[in-house]
This record gives sequence, C-alpha cells and structure tokens, in this order.
Amino acid sequence: MTQYARRRDLALRAKAWEQVFDPMLPGIFLAWAKRTDIDVPAELVAAVEKRGVQITDWKALYDQAAVKLKRVDEMHASQIADWERLYNQAMDTLAASRSQPIEMAEEKNRRIASLEERVALNDAELTRSDASVGRVGRRKAHRDQ
Repeated sequence: MTQYARRRDLALRAKAWEQVFDPMLPGIFLAWAKRTDIDVPAELVAAVEKRGVQITDWKALYDQAAVKLKRVDEMHASQIADWERLYNQAMDTLAASRSQPIEMAEEKNRRIASLEERVALNDAELTRSDASVGRVGRRKAHRDQ
C-alpha cells in the first residue's frame, strides 16, 4: 500500500468516526494531520497561518472540555445530593420541633384531667365528711335536749 493510500484510508476512517469532515477547514485538517502524525510541509502551515487561520486541534480541546464538564457535572450532582440531605435533615428537625409542643400540651392536658379528677374525689370525700359531721352534731344536739 502506498503512502498516499494509507493516508487516504486513515482519512476515510477518520471521516466515518466523525474525526474529520468533508468539506473541512484547512486549520482543522492540519491540526488533525499533526495529531495523527502525518507530515505536513512547513510552507503549507505558514501559508494557512498567514491567511489568519488558526491551526488548533479542536478535537483535543473538545475532549479536554468534555472531561472538565464531566467533573463539573459530578461536583454539581454531589452538591445537590448534599443539599437534599441537609434539606431532609431540616425537615425532620422541623417535624420533630412541631410535634414537641403538641406532645407537651397533650401531656399537660392529661395532667390537668388527672388533677381535676383528684380534686373531684377530694371534694366528694369532704362532702361525705361534712355530712357525717353534721349528722353527729345533730344527734348530739338532740341528746342534749
């Protein structure tokens, strides 16, 4: 296989993998050629640069940007997970703080009901005591007559 045939085959495979395009800007093609170790005459590079064309390996820049973007996405996902965890903790704390006064009020109401019950029992006991003292006093008064 001739050198031309090898380069043509490489270019066709690169096109199939969307590494190069047809048509393609000279700067992008020269950067691809450099990346794939294809010798390009220095005069050709100089002529292209003289026209103001930037010879940049856009594929390499894209790959670098994709790696950075992936890192940023991972950091964002991690941050979101942290925020969700903190939000859930705050909601749990809020729920607990809301239920605490309710539980305290319910306990207070149970205690008040218990004390009212005891007061009612004491009042009934006093009423019975007063009644029995009154009977004794009447009997005594009746005997004294």
